[in-house]
Amino acid sequence: MTDFPLPHWTAEITETFVTGEDMLGVEGSAQAYQQEYIPGIITVTDRARYYSFYAWVLYRYIHMPGSTLLMDDFKGEFFRRHEMAFLLAAFSHHYPESILSGLIGSGVNSYKVRGWWEKQDPVSLDTHYFENKLGGFGQYYNTVMKAMGIIADPENSKVVYRLTDRGNALAEAYEQSIQNTKYLQELNKEGVVTWLKHTDATDLGQVSCICPPALTSGGDLPLLRNAFFRFDQRGEQNPHVLRRQALGLALEIVEKGNGAYTFDMLRQVLYLGEYSEGSPYIPSSELTDIAQRWRMVEVRHLFTFGLQALWAAFLLHLSNQPQGMSLEQYLNWATKTLSTETFSSPLGSYLSELCIANHLPGSWGDQHQNFDTACRTSSPENELFLFVRATSHKSDPAELLRIGTRILSQHFLRFLVLHETKDKIWLDMANRLRLPMTGYFNEMQRYLESSDWKVGDWLSWIYRQYILGQHQYMALEKLRYQGYDTFKFLHRDGRFYWPFSKQNTYREPIRLAANRMSNATTMLIDLGMIDSQDGSHLFLTDDGETALQQIKDGRFDS
Repeated sequence: MTDFPLPHWTAEITETFVTGEDMLGVEGSAQAYQQEYIPGIITVTDRARYYSFYAWVLYRYIHMPGSTLLMDDFKGEFFRRHEMAFLLAAFSHHYPESILSGLIGSGVNSYKVRGWWEKQDPVSLDTHYFENKLGGFGQYYNTVMKAMGIIADPENSKVVYRLTDRGNALAEAYEQSIQNTKYLQELNKEGVVTWLKHTDATDLGQVSCICPPALTSGGDLPLLRNAFFRFDQRGEQNPHVLRRQALGLALEIVEKGNGAYTFDMLRQVLYLGEYSEGSPYIPSSELTDIAQRWRMVEVRHLFTFGLQALWAAFLLHLSNQPQGMSLEQYLNWATKTLSTETFSSPLGSYLSELCIANHLPGSWGDQHQNFDTACRTSSPENELFLFVRATSHKSDPAELLRIGTRILSQHFLRFLVLHETKDKIWLDMANRLRLPMTGYFNEMQRYLESSDWKVGDWLSWIYRQYILGQHQYMALEKLRYQGYDTFKFLHRDGRFYWPFSKQNTYREPIRLAANRMSNATTMLIDLGMIDSQDGSHLFLTDDGETALQQIKDGRFDS
């Protein structure tokens, strides 16, 4: 086996240490892939009405008498007062009966805004609530609003974003929706509002809130639907068409769930193709391509998680070694954990055992093409089940080692057919930069040709090339280009050392990266196309059924 080199050095060397996430740099491929297929929706944008509210704030600034149009005059005081009023109004619309999710600047469970009302009434709109001087617009929504064609880049870096015709229409419709509120009347009369009473906030929230009931009565609802679906757009690589296809997939997943679909089923529907045992999701012919592409998002996420589970196992074990350890010592511990018999057995035999465990007798070479169908929701050891188990054992290095080993092995069995047949959609994701899955599959096939390649050899290869070396590469890149330290171990004279004073200073997150299809679903709920009678199970509204059928029929607006 090739002797992959260990890192030359890795240590905590600066005073700008941050914990962060994705310290192996392996999640970016799936995130970039998602952005291609649902431009305008990211993992931190999940409420549709922010798109029209932020357009309105820009509109107010651009058309304000004496406006300089300068970004420096827009961000900060002007912007903060508008977003604070919006925040207070939306919160007041639901409190105390419930807490509104997705409300920017409100704090966890809205503890910030709840505290403001408890301390004073009225509340100052100059209250500090968000680090970014452009609030949620600067932090989350400006890039997606450009992707949606609502705003455009400024003419130069000193002035504010421009509103497109679509953005102007949204802003005017939003203002029409709140025209009878005391807040807007005072804003129009005085030019500025610096304090907001609870009664006025509640009045404003009735018509301005981000919740579906308030949006349903707003004049901006039909314009928002148009902005998201863009039935006026055509073309295979048109970003608006790709977003429409993704929204269509989200609608169809709900429709074919027949009232049984819930939010937590998304990954198993995409990855395993089932709502539950015996209830498959079979995409319509018009959405088969986009469904397969979104399955690839989950494929990359599970591949990434397998690596992260092994990474977490290494860090947890290292933190318990005050004298440090060599890679050989770590692998000796792994041998005892997996069992000497497993560690020393040929990798091919181990893969065959995984097939047998899923009722596929015979060799893995003969049975791998059946693995995807055999290992579904009915299997207690499918990769999603293993992930859930890992979340219950996130401080147990032995269990994480076992889970990471099995996930990466089963990932190979499940998708080898796509790799061998050079499936176009598979290759589009698998060839992405940063530890491409095609490289993993090619090397696995090459090593499996040798009967001498043991499970232990495979695990050593994974750690050297995909984890330890990758961590050094990413840590150096972040240090060089971003100026902060993400190093998680010291490597000196062939031994690894835990560089922190406390054992639990750092743990790699045991998580799956967010899937933007979930955000698409919340947007569709806001837009009145998906609903829930019990707050859990989802179904399509009449408008949702109409939009889905229009997507499948390929009908366009004139």
